[in-house]
Amino acid sequence: MNYLISFFIIFSLFQNSAKGFYWKMAQTWFTIHGLWPSTNFFPQPSKCTSDLFDLSKIQNIVPQLHQDWPNYLRRRDSEFWEYEWKKHGTCSNMQQFDYFRLALDIYARNDLEAILRNAGISHSHGKTYVTNDIISAIRNSAIGVEPQLICRKTGNLSEIRICLNTDPIPQYINSASQGNCT
Repeated sequence: MNYLISFFIIFSLFQNSAKGFYWKMAQTWFTIHGLWPSTNFFPQPSKCTSDLFDLSKIQNIVPQLHQDWPNYLRRRDSEFWEYEWKKHGTCSNMQQFDYFRLALDIYARNDLEAILRNAGISHSHGKTYVTNDIISAIRNSAIGVEPQLICRKTGNLSEIRICLNTDPIPQYINSASQGNCT
């Protein structure tokens, strides 16, 4: 009986946290990696519905998606968008067009490349930067919050994640963790 009660409590917390999520915008140096509904619980919301990806529903923004959300790992950009929709978008409580449009809007609003360039930080091979300098550049910009930095095993920065609340016009919030960069 205790197991059943514990399971119900954990399940309820997860269900409530999936509804009460915040956004995590993951970006590589120049492009979007994804927009993820996130919580402070583990595991993160994932594959919440069986809504199928339908490219025709986002046709009006496909040129912008090709530019800002290209795929570097799979054969076609649309395969990456489909993966992101199935894994993350289905947890957003949004229609496909609205989910992808929101990601594009957030990306346009937080030009991390310009913010870092203005701080003297660029994506150059062989050039290294202090993690705190990257964090400070973002914190001292219009974004004004602590980002999460994700590094490869080699220590190279591979991704910057910025968190936002779920207001109708999402506002930046501090990331729950600083990431894995040292």
